[in-house]
This record gives sequence, structure tokens and C-alpha cells, in this order.
Amino acid sequence: MSDQTEGKTPIDLLMCAYALSRFDEHLLGLIGLESRSAAFGRVAQAFGSKATTVKGWRDEFDPLTPSRRVGWHGREPKPRIKALAELWNTWPDGLILDRVLEVLAQPEAPPTGPENADALGPRRRLATGLAAEEFFQENSLRIVGISPPSLIDCRSDLLGYDFRHLDGRELFEIKAVSGLAGHLLFTDRELRTAAAMGADYKVIVIGNLEDEPAWRLIADPVRALAPFRLQTTRSIAHATASPIRLPAPA
Repeated sequence: MSDQTEGKTPIDLLMCAYALSRFDEHLLGLIGLESRSAAFGRVAQAFGSKATTVKGWRDEFDPLTPSRRVGWHGREPKPRIKALAELWNTWPDGLILDRVLEVLAQPEAPPTGPENADALGPRRRLATGLAAEEFFQENSLRIVGISPPSLIDCRSDLLGYDFRHLDGRELFEIKAVSGLAGHLLFTDRELRTAAAMGADYKVIVIGNLEDEPAWRLIADPVRALAPFRLQTTRSIAHATASPIRLPAPA
């Protein structure tokens, strides 16, 4: 684990390592891989890390999960790893798997063409998504009429949305595209939450971040964006059947 220290390791990377410990072969089947080595490589690719680093973190979690492996048995676990394992061990399987599969999602390659210029690898997709979330936080007043102090950041809670309005029912899920058009991916949890909340669940699609950002608000996405295409070959995800287009910057 020489390329990452415990305090600097992204929480999503640690959750992937935890999931590899807790779910083992079951997770391999969900992401369409035949070996643990391939899974270490997939996670490493998503975070720009090393497969040996991912394996090391999985081994750290092994004594703290129902894993059949002993991992780093016989020595005191790192405080952060112990605290995360104690927390995540209380979470239902679906809550962990939804997030891990979202992070590791690799959509089937869409047909070539300008509308599919947003086809991103896992690492770039994650970076673009984080940049879109930060842009929304800083510009929420312009985008949805809510000042940043009135937004509650719920991303680490893994509830199926990224932010909620402090004084109301509105929930906001941030999606990113690389240009001005692209397909969107939704996890099962996101669609379930969106279906339950109806028009109070709003998707904010943000794109063109490397030039002049543009955005589009879509309320009640389950109705507005149907039909979805279920993808199960590598991950559980639901893609919009048609690309979502953003207005050109003024």
C-alpha cells in the first residue's frame, strides 16, 4: 500500500476494498469478473491506484468482515479501517453494493457518433462527476435558486441522491456529461428514490465543464427519462435510452 496512506485514501476506494472482503465471489459475479486479481485491477483503474494497494486494503478489512480469509490477522487494525468496518457492517447489502457498482460501472460501448462523445472510462467519469458536484455546490443559486448554505450534502450517506434542500423536500442528484450531450447512468437506489419522490426529485445534468459549463434540470426523472436500458453484464445500472442534451452556453 505504498502509494496510498490511510488518511489520504478515497472513501470510495476503501468501500470497494471492504465490499471485496464482505461479498467476495458474489461481487465478482455482479461486475462480470472471474478472478479477484481482475477485481483488484478494476478498482485500481477507477482510482488511478495499484492492484496491490487495493488487495492490501481488502486484507485489512478481512478480519473485520464475515470473510473466510484471515487477512491481516493477529495485529490491531488501523483505527480508520476498524471504524469504517464497524459502520459498514451495520449497513444492508444493497446499500453497499449500489455505491460500489455505481463507482465501478462500465457501460456497454454506445454507438459512435457526436451524441456519444461523453463515453468516459471509470477514472475520468468519477473525476468529471466530482467536478460537476462541486460546480453545483458553488452555483446552486443560479441553477436551482437555492443558496449553498441551504443545501445539505448527502453524498456520503448513499441515499440515492447527492443533496437536499434544508427547508424543503427537494432532492438533487448530480449527473455529468463531458460535452453538451450524453447518456446518464442511474443505480437501482437512485431510481427507487426518484420514483418515491416524484417531482421533488430533481436531476441536474452538468456538462461542458472544461469550457463554459451548461446545465439542465430534470424533475421526476423516472417519468421524464423513461425508458431506461438495464445493464447487467458488468454492473447493475440503468442507462437512458437516448442521450440527454444540454442548452448551448449563452
